[in-house]
Amino acid sequence: MVFITGATGHLGGLLLDGVLKTTPAEKIAILARDKDKAGRIASKGVTVKIDNYDDYDSLVTAFTGIDKLYFVSGNEMEKG
Repeated sequence: MVFITGATGHLGGLLLDGVLKTTPAEKIAILARDKDKAGRIASKGVTVKIDNYDDYDSLVTAFTGIDKLYFVSGNEMEKG
């Protein structure tokens, strides 16, 4: 399973498009924070996991079973 973070953004979206050229959609999952933005990706047959980087336990679950990770960092600043 290939897992991509940041796939709803510009760079992550380009990466996802490239991976979809060589990997079947059912072998790809993404981590998204925005359910609405992730909808267009889910329509391609990619597994969408809605989550955020603040919930450690849910991230452990989301990353379980992943063979390859493409981690595209976000620009979210530390919460004060």
